[in-house]
Amino acid sequence: MTAAALGVHELRYLIGYGGDAGSTLSAQGHWYLAFAGVAAAGLLAAATVALIVAMTRAQRTGERDGEGLPFGVLWLSASIGLALIYCSQELLEGVLASGHPVGLAGVLSAGGWTAFPIALGFGLLVALLLRGADAVIASAGRRSAKPGETSSAARPSRPHRPALPPPASVLALNLAGRAPPATS
Repeated sequence: MTAAALGVHELRYLIGYGGDAGSTLSAQGHWYLAFAGVAAAGLLAAATVALIVAMTRAQRTGERDGEGLPFGVLWLSASIGLALIYCSQELLEGVLASGHPVGLAGVLSAGGWTAFPIALGFGLLVALLLRGADAVIASAGRRSAKPGETSSAARPSRPHRPALPPPASVLALNLAGRAPPATS
């Protein structure tokens, strides 16, 4: 999401300002974006490592995660998240950076509205990548299962119980107590 949010911001400025996007970004206090790019690359590397670890675990155990959210919900959630990140970023820049438009003007002026369809596109990309990662992990889990065997995620697990002897009758164990009282 971090790399996609950075992509939404950069593409929005490129569309809104064209060849002047770089000078506009520096004039409006976007100096921190160079650090954001490094952070996004680091997070992508961490996500790649997490994917490799999940694949290895799935291969070792044969377990696969469930389906998760429907694709449309995943896409819409990612898109809304990216649009909210963009709006928050522009509003904060308006308050903290000199030369940046303040308030709604900072969000929508000079083609800022284009961030919303761009967020839909990047949201689709995020959803596709997440669904692809799920498919890769599931595939690794299927490869580890023996032929004819379902994964442990597909079959219900039962706790192991030791075999118990059949219960003896209450009378045989002398647990019945005393006899009923005699009637007078």
